[in-house]
Amino acid sequence: MASRDDELTALALRASEGDEEAFEVLVARTRPALTRAAVGLVGAAGEDAVQETYIRAYVALLEGRFRAGRGVQPWLRRIVTRVAIDLLRAESRRRRREALVARLPWVRAELPRTGEVRTALERLPAGQRAAVVLKDVVGWTAKEISLALDCSEGAVEQRLVRGRAALRKELGDDE
Repeated sequence: MASRDDELTALALRASEGDEEAFEVLVARTRPALTRAAVGLVGAAGEDAVQETYIRAYVALLEGRFRAGRGVQPWLRRIVTRVAIDLLRAESRRRRREALVARLPWVRAELPRTGEVRTALERLPAGQRAAVVLKDVVGWTAKEISLALDCSEGAVEQRLVRGRAALRKELGDDE
């Protein structure tokens, strides 16, 4: 009688040859344990982590990057852990970014709209977004920004004026 991991390895090898049904069985057999681990690591985002894990695993199988001798369960556990850590890092970056955006001097403090501001910033052309963030969030001078963006200080000032105006318009602060 074959061990559980031998059965999973056989399924993985079949999936690596394009057998989608084998991959579906592999997912069904391993999902509960991966979900418990992912939810333990990232909470409600655990389901997203598991889904991303299976996407990465399937791609790796098709690309021949699965090593049968290492076992399927340890392999999937490594993937789900890495995905969870990536999600935690992304969430941490998002929170830091929202905290910075919330401190922008030209956003009315009484209106809690960090998500709206972030979205509005993302809609700006790259040069305007860079100038606004580097000046208003990071605190760089126009000269420092001009060196970083390889443009004149006048161009930086123009990007700041246009970027801020676009943000005020988008956020309904056209007073």
